[in-house]
Amino acid sequence: MIDKNLDSHQKRNTKTAVMFAVCLSFLIFAGSTFLLIGKLVVSTLENQIGADFWGYDISQATYMDELPITKFLIEQ
Repeated sequence: MIDKNLDSHQKRNTKTAVMFAVCLSFLIFAGSTFLLIGKLVVSTLENQIGADFWGYDISQATYMDELPITKFLIEQ
């Protein structure tokens, strides 16, 4: 009886298997795409900012000079 049922519904079972495979492939693709976009955002911010931290001098409306800070950090 099971063999007869599988034979009679073979076309429907094939369609279901293909739909399942396409859905699973899309979920894997979407997950990897979201992961890639997250890494791209972090990489873009790191490239624009250029360091783990940065300083902005409000009184002069410029970024702080890097050389004195670098010398201070190397001496410590």
